[in-house]
Amino acid sequence: MRSDDISAAVERALTERFRLNAPAAAETKGGWSARAFRVESPEGKFFLKVYDKEEHSTAQWTANMEAYLPFVNRLAAEGLRGRVPEAVPAEDGRLWAEDGRHLYLLTGFLAGEMPGSRPLTGQEAGELGEIVGRLHRTKAAPDDLISGVREDFSVPFA
Repeated sequence: MRSDDISAAVERALTERFRLNAPAAAETKGGWSARAFRVESPEGKFFLKVYDKEEHSTAQWTANMEAYLPFVNRLAAEGLRGRVPEAVPAEDGRLWAEDGRHLYLLTGFLAGEMPGSRPLTGQEAGELGEIVGRLHRTKAAPDDLISGVREDFSVPFA
């Protein structure tokens, strides 16, 4: 976990931007692009990712959030609820919130372990296959923002 204390900023985002009452946020192991918090409040259990806009790695993960998040929420609504993260809208209607330094993505909490922390069981591999299969069968509608997004896997320095 990173050492700088962002607890005041996290609490402010949860109460002011996501309108949670008395949220309790505990930092947990995150990835290399964002810090992660497990959040509990009277409204439920949540997972919060906090991206630092001053870190170089943030831009590549947040550039297309406006396109990806509604698509992922649609996947949840179309049969994958509880199996894919579903973004919680902020008070302004966007599926994330931000302040001058951080971008906050709040999702419902999905119990489990971080993928890759151990080999998958046969059942877990089957569930992952089902999720990936559904993802590949889902077509973006022409009016979806994601329909124009193209991934680029080129290495810029090679």
